[in-house]
Amino acid sequence: MDLLICCVLWLVFTLFCVMALSFNSGGRRKHLPPGPRPYPVIGNLLELGGKPHKSLAKLAKTHGPIMSLRLGLVTTVVVSSPSTAKAILKEHDSLSCDRKVPESILSQPYRHHEFSLVWLPVSTLWRIRNSMPVKTFGARKSEMIDTKHIKHLFADLLIAGNDTASITMEWAMAELLHNPEALSKVKLELEQTVGKGNPIEESDITRLPYLQAVIKETFRLHPTVPLLVPRKVSEDIEIEGFVVPKGAQVFVNVWAIGRDESIWDNPHSFMPERFLGSDVEFKGQHFELIPFGAGRRICPGLPLAIRMLYLMLGSLINSFDWKLENEDMDMEEKFGLTIKKAQPLRTIPIAI
Repeated sequence: MDLLICCVLWLVFTLFCVMALSFNSGGRRKHLPPGPRPYPVIGNLLELGGKPHKSLAKLAKTHGPIMSLRLGLVTTVVVSSPSTAKAILKEHDSLSCDRKVPESILSQPYRHHEFSLVWLPVSTLWRIRNSMPVKTFGARKSEMIDTKHIKHLFADLLIAGNDTASITMEWAMAELLHNPEALSKVKLELEQTVGKGNPIEESDITRLPYLQAVIKETFRLHPTVPLLVPRKVSEDIEIEGFVVPKGAQVFVNVWAIGRDESIWDNPHSFMPERFLGSDVEFKGQHFELIPFGAGRRICPGLPLAIRMLYLMLGSLINSFDWKLENEDMDMEEKFGLTIKKAQPLRTIPIAI
C-alpha cells in the first residue's frame, strides 16, 4: 500500500512539474507560432490521428501556415505554405539542416543512421577529399570514405530512389486509370513522339511534355514523404514574426502545400494540363512543388527517381493497354514513413 501511495504521489508531482514548466514558459511561448493548446505530458499527440499530414493540414486552416505543437515534450513547428517552406529550407537552411532522429530509427540493430546521408547532421563526413582525412560522426578517430560508408551511401540512394519511384508510379497509374482522358492524351503523345510500342530513351523525355506533366501532377497530389524528413533547428529562427526555438523539430507539410486552394485551381483534381507551359519544377527551386524537399538536405535519390519514373511509366503506357481488375478502385492512402495506396493497384496489361 505504501508503494502504491508513493507511486501516485510521484505521478502527481511529475504532472505538477510539467504543468508548472508549461506555465513558466508562457513568456517564451508568446513568440512561438500559434497552435492548439497542448495537454500535459502528451502534448498534441492525440490530434495527429492515423493520417498526420491530413490532421496537420486541417489544423493549419485554423492556426495558419506556420504553427507550433508539442509532440510529447518536443516542441514541433509545422509549415504549410510555399513562403514558410522557403524560409526553412532556403533562407534559414544552414540553421535548420540537422536531423531529429526518431526513436524507431535509433533502435534499429544495424545502426544505419550513424552513417546515413539522410540522418547524419551536417558535417565534413560526406565531403570526399583525397588530401585530408574526415572525421566520422560519432567516431573516436579520423578515417576519406571506406567501404562501410560507401555501402550506407548507396543504400540511401537506392532505397530513396527506388521507393520514391515505385510508389509514385503506382499513384500515377492509378490516377491515369481513374482519369481515362488523361491516359488517352499521354498515350497519344507517346505514339506520335516515339512510336507505338517502341522503347523510350532518356533523350525522348524532353519531347514528352504531357508525360512530364503527369509526373508533376502525381508529385503534387501524392508526395511520397508528405511531411519530409523532420529537421532540427540549431539556433532560434524568426519567421513571419514568430520564433522557431533552438532544438525544435520542423515538419514541412508538402501534402498540404500541394492541395492548397490559394495556390492551385481545383487542387483535389488530377489535371496534368496545369503544368503544360509552366516552368514549375520539383527540384527544390519552386516551393509550391517540393516532394523531394529543398536546400542541402534535398532527397539524395532525386536524380535516380526521376530517370526511372519517366522511362518506366512511359514504357508501361506505350507498350500495353491497361484495365482495372476491379472497376471500383480505392484511392485511399496508407500513412507510414511513406504514403502508399491503402489497397495496392491491381491492373491487367493487354498486349497492343
